[in-house]
Amino acid sequence: MKSKQGQMNQVGILIAVAIVVIVGAILLQATAQSAGDVRNTVAITNQSFTAANNTAYYPLPGYKACNNVVIYNNTADVVIGAGNYTVTNNLVRDGALAVRVDVNYSSAVYAGNGWNLSCTAQPSTYGDSAGRAMAGLIIVFMALALLAAVMYPIYKGPLGDMLGRI
Repeated sequence: MKSKQGQMNQVGILIAVAIVVIVGAILLQATAQSAGDVRNTVAITNQSFTAANNTAYYPLPGYKACNNVVIYNNTADVVIGAGNYTVTNNLVRDGALAVRVDVNYSSAVYAGNGWNLSCTAQPSTYGDSAGRAMAGLIIVFMALALLAAVMYPIYKGPLGDMLGRI
């Protein structure tokens, strides 16, 4: 006669493992999505703003830094030389980090209705180098912990006896 206590114990372990897998998969997905926010830059193309001479602008709300900047006058379709503007990253404006573009052009051809800015930008969620590295490691170790939670009952149960524990 088989022990019903042993069967109930195995069913309880199976239910616990199922709950751990479901909750772990949900948390793993949410964490992986957040890790993408910490690790990914964004390509900004043709962000337009009106540029008056000797004026500061904040054309990238929600971004803290940008590099590889190219600006052109959208009325004359002329690339504006880097000496006619200054990009300052990581400035605090209204309690958040921001990118400022100081306009100071020397030629009337740069005046017009607006300028278009293209760059590689860092969103406000972008992490420093250590944070980006840790975000990837957190996902890997979380997946390994989830795998261990699934494999432990299998290894300790009857299947482990059949496979011959190492």
